[in-house]
Amino acid sequence: MLFLSSCGESDPNNGTNARVMMWQFVEGKLKDPSSAEFGMCEMDKTTTGTWETDCHVDAKNGFGGTERLYFHCEVKHKSGDSWELVELTFE
Repeated sequence: MLFLSSCGESDPNNGTNARVMMWQFVEGKLKDPSSAEFGMCEMDKTTTGTWETDCHVDAKNGFGGTERLYFHCEVKHKSGDSWELVELTFE
């Protein structure tokens, strides 16, 4: 299980913070995180209170070329500024 912290708004359990945390979790899996350029990722709140998206990121691979990676990510607000990665799968 991985936890990260966000900063910002008074109610941290919102789509904007969920998106920022999702970016951080995805970047942590990339060969060159600084090259990441995300598509328009819509965050949807689930009935269980998690946030999820199906999106893509363009990033440099191990050979220096850029590739588009499609992924599904689900994050959960724990408390305060803590978030949990529930699921991250690349297609």
